[in-house]
Amino acid sequence: YHDEAIYYAKQKFESQYESRSGEKWMNHGLWVLEDDVEWSGNWNDLFDKYTKADFVASSMQQKTFYKYFRKMSSKKFQERFVFKPDNHTRPHVILAEEHLVKYSARFEKEMRQLLDDGYHAHSEYG
Repeated sequence: YHDEAIYYAKQKFESQYESRSGEKWMNHGLWVLEDDVEWSGNWNDLFDKYTKADFVASSMQQKTFYKYFRKMSSKKFQERFVFKPDNHTRPHVILAEEHLVKYSARFEKEMRQLLDDGYHAHSEYG
């Protein structure tokens, strides 16, 4: 549920504030960093390197979608994003690490639309 809370807060912020240059914050994408992320380089260099990327995460992996996760996800989410890989008996989902994540404006817009359309799931399956 991290994303839903983040999008709500960002939406409230965007509707009320402008950037230092005077332009609205809307549609600029979003970097999410957990409070325990450490980086020994220049943050601007890191952010600039991925300016054109739609999505950046430290890793992505398949995770087993156990029965108890059904309680924490909508039926729409399960129908669209839960799958059964070959040679597996249990369903899986694709999970991205959330320590440092970048969503482009385009990716964020699509994610927000999915949330508005009823696609919900807990974000920490691991």
